[in-house]
Amino acid sequence: MIGNADIGGAVVQRPFNMGGRRLQRGDMLTASEVQAMPPNNRRALIDNRQIEVFPPVPSAPVAPHPAAGAEMHVIHRGAGLYDVIRGERLNSEPLSKEQAVALAEQGADDPDTASPAN
Repeated sequence: MIGNADIGGAVVQRPFNMGGRRLQRGDMLTASEVQAMPPNNRRALIDNRQIEVFPPVPSAPVAPHPAAGAEMHVIHRGAGLYDVIRGERLNSEPLSKEQAVALAEQGADDPDTASPAN
């Protein structure tokens, strides 16, 4: 038996009626619609290949915040504009070379004061 946590939704393979509506091949059912079905009915639909249940989509992994000791880089974007990078871009707008160097020095001295742009 498929547990509720293992259900991401279902695709209708063979037409059937559910809650007064006619479902056709290719219709999608949400996880909550499949989970709301009585377990015996859901099992019968799966066993008779009327629906094909698929697992939930895994959430995107979250990249760890760069370590305080990560290297700081000043990157030239062209046209005299610079970005400061420490695992991710630290400035929200392009900076002049002087501003970028100042931000990089500030971030190297105190990693908590240089906050990411995003």
